[in-house]
Amino acid sequence: MSSNPSKFKILMDPKVIDDMRDRISRTRWAPDFNNDDWSYGVNGAYLKSIADYWANDFDWYAQERAMNRFDHFKVELDDVPVHYIFKKGVGPSPIPIVLTHGGRGPFGIIANLSNRSPTLRRMAAPLMTPSTSFYRLYQGSASPPQFGRA
Repeated sequence: MSSNPSKFKILMDPKVIDDMRDRISRTRWAPDFNNDDWSYGVNGAYLKSIADYWANDFDWYAQERAMNRFDHFKVELDDVPVHYIFKKGVGPSPIPIVLTHGGRGPFGIIANLSNRSPTLRRMAAPLMTPSTSFYRLYQGSASPPQFGRA
């Protein structure tokens, strides 16, 4: 069963961001004995600095604005939620292009190619970029979709 694509905007819930900041502030950090050289894993001071950055300095809403420069769509194909961006082509008969990325790779890097690549702009091609890691925006679940043989 398939559904019709629907357009949507990425909207970050301030309550979720506040909750993340609160949980980071309540982290009980393990002692980091003599680990300046990272010989026992990630250095505790470095990890704390990353957590502090995410909680206090990272601009979540700037990322939301950057992602929303694209037209986002969601559709369900054979009960599998699919998120993608789509940019219409121009001209009498543009040839569509599908750009994909792997696994949990950065969707935004591929999406930005549509704006930065002079070749893609000259081709005036319709561009579709499906996302494998954004399905949770649509699915609303921590469970990955189940794939199998037909």
